[in-house]
Amino acid sequence: LHVVENERYFLPNPSSTFHGRDIIAPVAAHVANGLSPDKFGPLAKAPCQLDIPHRAKREGEALSGTVIHTDSFGNLITNIHADQLEAGDNSPSLEVLVNGKSIGPLKKTFSDVAEGQTLAMIGSAGFVEVSVRSHSAAKRFTPIVDTVITIQPTTQESAQH
Repeated sequence: LHVVENERYFLPNPSSTFHGRDIIAPVAAHVANGLSPDKFGPLAKAPCQLDIPHRAKREGEALSGTVIHTDSFGNLITNIHADQLEAGDNSPSLEVLVNGKSIGPLKKTFSDVAEGQTLAMIGSAGFVEVSVRSHSAAKRFTPIVDTVITIQPTTQESAQH
């Protein structure tokens, strides 16, 4: 495993937020074209393996997941992937709960709720995200470490609200 630090193989002027595009993608292209990894930098002295969060767990008809990332806008990205949902990505028959409290069905876009309202939707990477329109879900749901996100069929009681 090599440290990627030779800027010769990066895009010019890499941004501070898109390393996947500006550094990793060009380096991967060079590797795919046969360039030896030792050209990118020295061997890593103490590589470590990071824990990769497991997929959400099915518990009966419900999916139970956790927050695996908070993005720069304060959106809570969960380990619940769209391919785990049986009723589609914006079905009103699915209710989302944050720590046991319903925030309603999955939405398609931020504009489906009023400013300041909490919502859950499928993000661009295919994972369920909990957001607050024009605000930070991370601040609203502090601490997020033990936040549990559940997606379950809508109950009679929640459908009436």
